[in-house]
Amino acid sequence: RGAATMRKLSTALVNSTGRGAAITDLSSGRSHPLAGYGQLGAAALAPDGQIYALAWRDFDPGFTIKVLRISPGTLAVTRIYDTGVVPGELRNSVVLPAGSSDAIIGLFYGDEHGVTAKLWTVAGTSMRSMATLPRNIALDASVIGNIVYLFGGPAKNQVSRLAIPTGVLSRDVGSLRTPS
Repeated sequence: RGAATMRKLSTALVNSTGRGAAITDLSSGRSHPLAGYGQLGAAALAPDGQIYALAWRDFDPGFTIKVLRISPGTLAVTRIYDTGVVPGELRNSVVLPAGSSDAIIGLFYGDEHGVTAKLWTVAGTSMRSMATLPRNIALDASVIGNIVYLFGGPAKNQVSRLAIPTGVLSRDVGSLRTPS
């Protein structure tokens, strides 16, 4: 924490220093501060054409992680969603484009004894909880088609899948394991 963080999103760059955050349009060099935030997690350009970025305040331990919807044209925050998760034990975060307009938001938090994963979908003006997964099922995720692939819990060699339309979770799919 406290070190500068930068993430490139096609023609935009989000960056944070621990005390401030901003988004920059790389094609014009125009930058827009993300007022009130000091840290940024994952960010992505979603199929709906909007940028979604996770943001919080390191200097305010009770402040929960927010999902910012940012217009790529104006660089302004057009909507803020609240995850309800404090960043204290955050291990990883993902923002993944999915479907024709959705984004999948994933937070992985906990300590060395157990990591909890929460997933949400964001579409239009709403964010809805998709799943709170069993502990230690994942530290990272990826989306292909209508499936969220969840990769390894702490010190585990496993891949699980979550079907986006139905919410059905298949744990530790043997055919997806990497060889020992």
